[in-house]
Amino acid sequence: MHKFSMLLLSSLTIVSVSFAAPEKFTIDTTSSVLEWTGKKVTGSHTGVLKLSDGSITMENGMPVAGEFTLNMGTIKNKDLADTKDAAKLERHLKSDDFFNVPEYPVGKFTLNSAEKTSETNYTITGELEIKGIKKAITFPATITQKDGVYTANADVVINRADWGIKYNSGSFFDIKKLGDKLIYDEIEIGLNITTEPHAG
Repeated sequence: MHKFSMLLLSSLTIVSVSFAAPEKFTIDTTSSVLEWTGKKVTGSHTGVLKLSDGSITMENGMPVAGEFTLNMGTIKNKDLADTKDAAKLERHLKSDDFFNVPEYPVGKFTLNSAEKTSETNYTITGELEIKGIKKAITFPATITQKDGVYTANADVVINRADWGIKYNSGSFFDIKKLGDKLIYDEIEIGLNITTEPHAG
């Protein structure tokens, strides 16, 4: 009986050491950024979008929860050299033709689940809200940790038509009539997210 008690105690100790409690980390909004690319028949545009806040909860090296708030007012073009042209494009993207920032100043991504596929690679599933519309998305991501700081990188492709962004879209208008004014529905997004050093 004494040996059994000792074995049970040892097992419980091992379990308590092996399974760490979940830790919530705050997103560093200064260094975190979303890089976007939109393409059309006549070319493409690139730019960035910042986060206004966010957090990720890690448990035994796995992301188990997370939420990021997208600051839609920070949409910025990066490829146009003429600042007036860049400002014009930014105003258009913020208008009702695209993201309607005055009415929907923020977007949100909520992490629902993560599946580990290798040492640092995961398949992330979550819900992306844009213009008040919520849609499920799944994408591969790489998550690493160094000196108590987590970094997540991912390449995501979304279809703007899923969020009702209709401007010059072949999903809503006749492609032949749009001609060279056609803007493709796919938006490529590069996620570069870093946490602050200490858990929240």
